[in-house]
Amino acid sequence: MRINMKNLKIILSLFILSVTANCHSQKILPIEKLVDYMRGKQGGLENNGYTYVKDVNNLLDKFIGTWKGKSVNGRTYEIKINEISETSYGIKQDLLILKYKVLDANGREIDNTLSLPNDHAYVVSGNYLDKQNNYVFNFNGGKKDCGLDGSLFVKILGNGKKLEISLHPIGESVSVRCESGDAIEIMPTEITILDKK
Repeated sequence: MRINMKNLKIILSLFILSVTANCHSQKILPIEKLVDYMRGKQGGLENNGYTYVKDVNNLLDKFIGTWKGKSVNGRTYEIKINEISETSYGIKQDLLILKYKVLDANGREIDNTLSLPNDHAYVVSGNYLDKQNNYVFNFNGGKKDCGLDGSLFVKILGNGKKLEISLHPIGESVSVRCESGDAIEIMPTEITILDKK
């Protein structure tokens, strides 16, 4: 079969077009590298041309599921973690969201976000995977103005059937006076181990 000059130009044009299109595709940053950009070592994501922070190595999968257990103060925790993709400032990111139900030592409900939609302000959203394999959530318990604010660290232990969770509050106090009375941290400030269900 002979290729005439016109067909050769068409084939060559299509090839150049496909190469050019690939040059303008997404620039992906693996989620485990995000922490380097958060610390300012590399500059901002947008300054480096990244368009997607992606879980390319499926590191978030181990966190997904329902986790239950009790803290040292007798509270019972039920936590559901799911993965979503979200776009903010033109950068798409795979991240985790966390919903929870907390009961006091007598079985009375303290708080429950399990039935809220994923985009609700009280649903805890993820932030990044740190160098110690903790996934770090931004937690405010719906009462940021009352001092319920901090970083919620979760880490998978051993064979993947246990989850370590602890809140590192922002500020000095874990009990703050609000218009509605004292605001007590909902999440455990001591390390608490939950079991996968």
